[in-house]
Amino acid sequence: MNKKISVIDLFAGSGGLSEGFHRQGYNIVAYIEKDRYACETLLTRYIYWVLKKKGNKNIYYDYLKGSLNKEALYTYVNSFNPVINIEISDAMLPQIIKSIKKNMKVLNIKNIDVFIGGPPCQAYSLIGRARDAYNMEHDPRNLLYKYYVALLKEFRPEVFVFENVSGILSAGNGKLWEDVQLYFRNAGYEVDFRVLDASDFMVLQKRKRVILIGWREKLKLSYPLFDKVRHNYLVRDLLLDLPPLQPGQTIDVGNYNSEPSEYLIKTGIRTDRDILIQHVRLDRLMKMIGRYIRLQ
Repeated sequence: MNKKISVIDLFAGSGGLSEGFHRQGYNIVAYIEKDRYACETLLTRYIYWVLKKKGNKNIYYDYLKGSLNKEALYTYVNSFNPVINIEISDAMLPQIIKSIKKNMKVLNIKNIDVFIGGPPCQAYSLIGRARDAYNMEHDPRNLLYKYYVALLKEFRPEVFVFENVSGILSAGNGKLWEDVQLYFRNAGYEVDFRVLDASDFMVLQKRKRVILIGWREKLKLSYPLFDKVRHNYLVRDLLLDLPPLQPGQTIDVGNYNSEPSEYLIKTGIRTDRDILIQHVRLDRLMKMIGRYIRLQ
């Protein structure tokens, strides 16, 4: 267990999955993500974990407070950027493979241990299908899992985690989910899945997701058992430290209203050193989003 386990994050988004793996000490070798704004978030959080490991978190806080700009923050990764800003497609697979191998060489890593990720969920979600006249059957995102499998075959990790919305189970009358599992099995992996609810793990929201775990056939593993966490925390325990805002008011950088609640500390969401940023009233936020959409 002294070896740091290496991870590739596919369809990384802004890094929700990889944050959890960072917290457990895994080594993120590459994030693959097509959205450039999400990629900026991925790099910023990667730098946070690099600085934390070195005991230099104050540099990250300086960035949050605005006393250090983004370009200066980026210099703290020693020219190594694990974020691969490329859309996963047939045409780009060779470039993605080349970029991952380059990252492995820089980090002196010979093998990838774990893959994590899940293709964009719009094609599988019940809401998406309700809005589409063809029930999302012709959406090319239905087949993005095949690229996941193609990269599994290339790098042969020991284990992978595939996450998606529960609607994927019924897409195509269940045929799509059968195909997904068959593809993974044909690539040499045993697979099993559960529908897990985030509210069973200290998240103050009912949020169900399909979590499929696969492992190389030789490992003879099984799906782990997860204990549900029982608690009495409410949403107010998450928001209690936020200062009230007047209509139209925004706090870009400021202070929390109180010390972190027991819930915030237990879940690692806050420490007593954290800085309040981007605190926006809902009415103000909706106007900002509307303006952004009009500019696109």
